[in-house]
Amino acid sequence: MASIYIVNHTICAPYPETWSSYHHTEIEASEAYNECMESATYDENLIELIRLDTETLDAVTIKTWSGTREDLEDEDLEASDEIEAEGMADDDGICEGSP
Repeated sequence: MASIYIVNHTICAPYPETWSSYHHTEIEASEAYNECMESATYDENLIELIRLDTETLDAVTIKTWSGTREDLEDEDLEASDEIEAEGMADDDGICEGSP
């Protein structure tokens, strides 16, 4: 089964733009997907990673994200807050050692 990986990035601005890139491996496509995530704008974005079977033409969406740069920044803040909260839960704020 031969596959092609497609990354689509659409920006829904006053003048919508769409880019697509095509890759032989999922690793290359994931890197391209991550680059698109890093270049997301403050307008609405749609980014998807799709695997296309070249024999049957069946398409499977592997990853998809919709939102704005602001949404990504909020997600990053939430993730760092969760990590901080997990760290506090592990030691309950107890410090060991001399002052």
